[in-house]
Amino acid sequence: MTKILATPYERGNADQIVSRKYAEKVLEGLAVYEDNDGVKLLSSGHNPTGIAGRQGLAAGDVVASGRKIYVQCAEDAAPQAFAPVYVVPTTGLFTEKADQNNLKINATFAKDVAVVKCMASDGNLYNSCCIDMPAPMGVLEVVAAPGGANR
Repeated sequence: MTKILATPYERGNADQIVSRKYAEKVLEGLAVYEDNDGVKLLSSGHNPTGIAGRQGLAAGDVVASGRKIYVQCAEDAAPQAFAPVYVVPTTGLFTEKADQNNLKINATFAKDVAVVKCMASDGNLYNSCCIDMPAPMGVLEVVAAPGGANR
């Protein structure tokens, strides 16, 4: 069975998938932020507000809260179970690396985490890992503000 990026993996009462219009095409499993123009791939100077989920024809799904979901991980990622999760703000990829530019978010890597291949709606496979977000929650929260040390 192929794992799908940014689709709730273990459903619970906290699962909430919110449909949003994307201002630009965003692949599943990447951190995104939202502004007045819609949902966009995370870039420097913005806080992540969600994770891009399966994209529909007219709108995208942003996983706003949930439990365990698969996200795209950086090439150098070698996540450990229960380790803190960071987002690389120039790519929207997830990593365990504490770097002064990476944003620490309110999530941990899931138990028995491993880097696996997951499929996106474009048919391509991507390096992915499973993160566990607290519930209930409305959006991803940055543990330390941009510009500070996010360790």
